Amino acid sequence: MEDKSQCFIQGTRRGKVIGWRWKDDSSQWRMIDETVAKQLEDMYGKNQQGCVTIQIGENTYDFNMATMSQVNQKTKRSREITREEMDKDEYDLLLAIEKSLSM
Repeated sequence: MEDKSQCFIQGTRRGKVIGWRWKDDSSQWRMIDETVAKQLEDMYGKNQQGCVTIQIGENTYDFNMATMSQVNQKTKRSREITREEMDKDEYDLLLAIEKSLSM
């Protein structure tokens, strides 16, 4: 089975991964799902000023790399996003916490 976190290691130091987060209503940074993060990282690698539209569940979001924001197409609500290098262990822990919150 493929280790999905390996998708984010390109361009980072050994033992580090790139994680993507969004800021919630409480100003807390939440992890973006691995599948979506992979799409964002692919876009960022091609064009750091680009935009990509991604469907997440029933919602569709426009992600803007230049402004580091995501906009819900239906509600027009905009949120900050961030891309950061972190230790792989921290990344795995944060993803596990995020998954437990969404259950």
